[in-house]
Amino acid sequence: MVDLPKSAKKAERRTHPRQAVSTPTELSVEEGTEGEDVAARRSHQRVNVAYTIKVEAALNLGGHEVMRLTLSGPSIDISRGGMLIRVDQEVAPGARCDVFFPGAKGRIAPDRICGKVRRSRGHAQGFDLAIEFDVPLEGL
Repeated sequence: MVDLPKSAKKAERRTHPRQAVSTPTELSVEEGTEGEDVAARRSHQRVNVAYTIKVEAALNLGGHEVMRLTLSGPSIDISRGGMLIRVDQEVAPGARCDVFFPGAKGRIAPDRICGKVRRSRGHAQGFDLAIEFDVPLEGL
């Protein structure tokens, strides 16, 4: 008799086997390192600024919003078309979000914009979220 790992034994005992839930998401992948080729493809110039940003992200399951997360953290860079922010919780690519700029009052317009999480990367300091705005920022 072959000893199965604990996870395989649990799966055998389940009355209703678990099924994978698929939710459609859009994901952009940039090949290679952050170099000239990636920078040349961007349609908006990035500005390295450290404003405090608040993000409210909608978590969906089966096309319905099941929960909203409110996160805040420093911006790493911002462009008219999107931003990179460091937060303490992961948000899945494809999640819809509202972005607020309380720390940049008078410097960024409008002070609230909608967007979509394009990438999430974890590291020792938290998670970097790349957010693409639905419409370009008017003022930056």
